[in-house]
Amino acid sequence: MELFDLAQKPQLRQSVLALMQAEFPQGEKQSSPLPFDEEFGALLKDNEPERILFCLDEGGAPVAALAWKPFALKQGLKIAALGLVVTRSDHRKRGLSRKLVLEAETRAVAQGAALMCLWSDLLEFYTKLGYVLASSEISWDLSEFDDVEELAISENLPADAIRALSLSDVPQLLEVYAAEPLGPQRVAQVFERHLAQSDSLALAHVHEGRLLAYALAGKGRDLRNVVHELVGEPASFPALLTAARTALLSRTDSAQMPVRLQFPYSHPVQPDLEALFASGEQGAVCFAKILHIENFIEALNLELVVQDFSELRIRYLRDINAWALSDKTQDIFLSPDPAHLLQIFCQPWELSELEGLPGRTLKRLEGWRPYPLYFWGSDGV
Repeated sequence: MELFDLAQKPQLRQSVLALMQAEFPQGEKQSSPLPFDEEFGALLKDNEPERILFCLDEGGAPVAALAWKPFALKQGLKIAALGLVVTRSDHRKRGLSRKLVLEAETRAVAQGAALMCLWSDLLEFYTKLGYVLASSEISWDLSEFDDVEELAISENLPADAIRALSLSDVPQLLEVYAAEPLGPQRVAQVFERHLAQSDSLALAHVHEGRLLAYALAGKGRDLRNVVHELVGEPASFPALLTAARTALLSRTDSAQMPVRLQFPYSHPVQPDLEALFASGEQGAVCFAKILHIENFIEALNLELVVQDFSELRIRYLRDINAWALSDKTQDIFLSPDPAHLLQIFCQPWELSELEGLPGRTLKRLEGWRPYPLYFWGSDGV
């Protein structure tokens, strides 16, 4: 079956979106569903048509599709993200999704992407295509914590410190987000899109006119009652979560829905949240595939310098066809598969949990902050 993009066949846009909407997991029931291209605005509404790919059957109807989009991490590394990978039920097991994913990778490399990333639970499918687990989330059910109000009160915040966000706050939101270590670079449009969505919740802790932290919740079927972005001063988080929990539980269609917080695993603030809510549950996982190894290794070596590990360097040993993490005296870690380096430096788990990792590697990387391969809910992938 031939492969096309929406720049080639713009007249099929509604048919392709209808296929994605029908085949993508339905998630939580919504009383007022968002338009599909608004729910996934980053991939559909604010994306270039040539990045929405699809296959047609003999009758000219779309039967498989995906969308991809380039991003840049805050450290400057160019990456790309996949989303909305679907195949019509009567055309599965024919290699159509594989064909689309490989084409998206080819196009992403041509635009300078070093990695391709996506969030999925289809472990077997994506590992066969060369993807590895690169980051993950931790999740808490805030509905279970009746004492969250007491935690907020303990911060001694004035009642008017928490308020709803508006479009006039976007410049300050960008400032707060810029200080956050995880996530891609972001423009004002990302916040503006969230604030315009009918089911969104956006709260801020403001002190003397300065926005200290914010919480975003809501975004269609999968994030209806989920706080999916919590950024800024950690001292503000209990009060923000209290206000978000109260607002989300008050929704008329929320009686049977738990209110959840999802947060990046291995984030520097994770211990503070665990102090409030104890251990969370394993959440969604991000898969990644190296598309341009030289660019990726260059970015990791730069990050080693930034994080004061300048005595370490990653290099390719051509004579044994292996990648090495070395200091001036020895090779600390060797592997023929550069994806192992991706997992070590992005840390989807604690380093101590990575099977077969030498003890000397653990010791030399003590204090390493995971490379920020993460997308917040508002990034829309």
